[in-house]
Amino acid sequence: VPEWREIIGVVGDIRSSALDTPPQPELFYSYRQFSWYNPVLLLRTVGDPFQMAAEVRRAALTLNPNAVVSGVSTLEQITAESIGEPRFRARITALSGALAILLGMLGIYGVNSYAAAQRRREIGIRLALGATPFDAAWLVAGQALRTTAAGMAVGVAAALIAGRSISSLLFGIRSADPATLLIACAVFGAAAAAASYLPAREAARVDPGVAARSE
Repeated sequence: VPEWREIIGVVGDIRSSALDTPPQPELFYSYRQFSWYNPVLLLRTVGDPFQMAAEVRRAALTLNPNAVVSGVSTLEQITAESIGEPRFRARITALSGALAILLGMLGIYGVNSYAAAQRRREIGIRLALGATPFDAAWLVAGQALRTTAAGMAVGVAAALIAGRSISSLLFGIRSADPATLLIACAVFGAAAAAASYLPAREAARVDPGVAARSE
């Protein structure tokens, strides 16, 4: 025989077990109907929540002299403990990404500097024939940016394919989140532009006469 219950309110979805698991159907009952041996008391406080711990203990002892209030913690602490390991892995991944960006910038700078040195005479001739310093700078920087754009296209495709392997590190977003991919591409593009700045500036300052006599 089904037992009917009266619904007195509806609350929003919560993740009671872990942040990486979808919300499950739950029912809340009054403790007067179903008493538990180890109840959990949730309080909304103003200011430092630990200052209320002593007041809660005194109130609990007033209601039940045998009551023991233990395990006092904030929701921030509980959340931090539940995502401690994923957060550590995410930080390691972020550090690896930052090192990869730094190494990429050094590589782009080295390749562009070498390419600009190899094309110094060509750049000088172009300037002598009427090219502007901006044209000379873009000749060097444009090649690096085009190569970076091709690399980002390959990287985005690889991220979409391998996105499932990092889904456990993400909360609230998908591994193929368009905004995240756009931000990543913008960061890599800015890093490539910064690494190309010095070689492009040197190319814009080439003296056509000196470049023509250098070979």
